[in-house]
Amino acid sequence: MKGGQRDSVINLENPESSILRQAINYNGLEMPPTGKLPEDQIAALTKWVKLDLTWSNNQIDFGMKERDHQKGPPAVDSTTKKFWSFQKPLLPKVPLVKPNKWVKTPINAFILDKLKTGGLEPSPPADKFKLLRRAHYNLVDLPPDPADVDAFLRDSSPNVFEKIIDKLLASPQYGERWGRHWLDLIRYAESNSYERDGPKLFVWRYRDYVIRSFNSDKPKN
Repeated sequence: MKGGQRDSVINLENPESSILRQAINYNGLEMPPTGKLPEDQIAALTKWVKLDLTWSNNQIDFGMKERDHQKGPPAVDSTTKKFWSFQKPLLPKVPLVKPNKWVKTPINAFILDKLKTGGLEPSPPADKFKLLRRAHYNLVDLPPDPADVDAFLRDSSPNVFEKIIDKLLASPQYGERWGRHWLDLIRYAESNSYERDGPKLFVWRYRDYVIRSFNSDKPKN
């Protein structure tokens, strides 16, 4: 409200003429200078000005119901229990697609249904070498050894791929590969970073614990 060289950027008596509104619409002024705001944000700011800069502990979510930002845990009632994450999962109806050898699981049926809708066909099956590489990079993030490639290509048993998957899941590299996602989630780091950058001397113990937990199939709860 105090403003700067141009006085107040808000004119409560005539909101349409406010400098803020002119600036965000790139009408004489251009703010932010790095690029015009999206239309929905411009509309939100414009409405805020028309509402006389309403500001209180109850933040107004433009066009939506007022949200109460009181301190403490949220209320548990019939309304909050309707939130999507509290609803019991329901099995969706599997699309009916014409008999197709490509459909081996219900998930394949959903994928094929969308492909058919877009006038597309499934990609051809990967050859054994590509399949092996995909399994290795996905589960352990490492390429297969030449000896593993030769053994896989020579093996013609019907469960050859299942044996490879079991082997990769049982390898210590599996925990190293997928434990990284958990460590990223909790912002794992071995130093304090920034100006101090001091090492966290024993944090590696937690890293190793996460890897062991993945490799031993430890439950998350």
